Amino acid sequence: MKKLLSLTASALFLVACSEKPGYVISGSVSDAEANGKYVYLHQAPFKGNQAAIDSALVENNSFTFTGTADTAKACVIAFLKEGARPKTVEFVLENATLTATLNDTERSVVGSPANDNLVAFFQQLKELNESGKTIAEELKSEDKAIAEAAKEKEEAFEKQLNDLY
Repeated sequence: MKKLLSLTASALFLVACSEKPGYVISGSVSDAEANGKYVYLHQAPFKGNQAAIDSALVENNSFTFTGTADTAKACVIAFLKEGARPKTVEFVLENATLTATLNDTERSVVGSPANDNLVAFFQQLKELNESGKTIAEELKSEDKAIAEAAKEKEEAFEKQLNDLY
């Protein structure tokens, strides 16, 4: 009996160790109409009419994707609502436990170094684009001093943008 118990325990251990690691993406959608609808997992770039890799039902404004990624790849989670622009978030699909947020003010996937870095990149890009808008307005200024100063800012802006990429 002890041998049988030992053999069973060893077999269970080997099966548990041989399982491929997978991904779990737990997410939330802040949309009153999301419950009972689906969010879709697509390979990036998202074109709207491409076939989804997977779908998940939204219940209590939450959803979960599970699976196994053979390699890390750029993907998009999309919530499609008739008559509105889709809510999307780009991320790196990899075998990890990830948390997705699709809100009007925040769209992110975090939980792995690659995705945390991607969120930081998008935040820096957003901030840089805001300063770029200001520079663009200053370049149009009728005041020559402001326009000249904006040209210098534009060069620094382009360097920052290139460095970020």
